Amino acid sequence: MDRKEFFRTIGRGVLFAALIGGGIYLMTRPKKTDECELDFVCKKCNKLDKCRLPEAKKYKETEKLR
Repeated sequence: MDRKEFFRTIGRGVLFAALIGGGIYLMTRPKKTDECELDFVCKKCNKLDKCRLPEAKKYKETEKLR
């Protein structure tokens, strides 16, 4: 193995490790509690009762008035 191939192999290994580490981080990071999973479609949301987002509060108020 010559010097050029050695550095190329090391670079590929570092890149592969970074991709794997980044993927693991994205899969295991804690989710934000104040984040809407349905893109603000409150009518179909299963978590509407516990939701504290302003859009959900407005939806709940308008539904109470109906």
